[in-house]
Amino acid sequence: HSGSMKGDKMRCVREATQTALGLMDSSDIVSVVIFDHRREVLIPAQPVTDQRALQQHVAKIKDAGGTKIAPAVEAGLDELRKNMRGNMINRLLLLTDGQTEGENDCLRIADEAGRMGIPLTALGVGDDWNEDLLIEMGNRSGGTAEYFQNPQDISEFFQGTVQQAQGSVVQNAALSLRLVQGVEPR
Repeated sequence: HSGSMKGDKMRCVREATQTALGLMDSSDIVSVVIFDHRREVLIPAQPVTDQRALQQHVAKIKDAGGTKIAPAVEAGLDELRKNMRGNMINRLLLLTDGQTEGENDCLRIADEAGRMGIPLTALGVGDDWNEDLLIEMGNRSGGTAEYFQNPQDISEFFQGTVQQAQGSVVQNAALSLRLVQGVEPR
């Protein structure tokens, strides 16, 4: 929510987040961390039991300050750690429109996300973000990086991300067969 997010970008991010929250239910756990030169856990990790209340928190986000990504991503990982279980699908979305200080810290945290099995989707909007950094963060975590010239495209991406995670039924499945002697699987 840095000052450079003022106007259309901020409105679109709020709307995209509210729409994504509207697709979730009590089996989904969400957290929202906002950042400028400071970070704030706006919504601590919790099941989505009251979509409207969460959407109201998001509606209050205002633009202010500079851009410091690493502490915000670290706070996001901390929130994910609170509810990590073997059968859950975890995602971390980072959206920024600016340059950041502490690029090495960003890469270190992306490495940590990768070790935790949490793909980071690093999203750049507008013209002033560091493409190389976001691509490297995505790669190191096993995630991706995307670019939005038009802030209106953010909503569709957020919706797709939620629906993809909800549509995943099996993760890291293993099948063990004990066959009768003389029977071979084909």
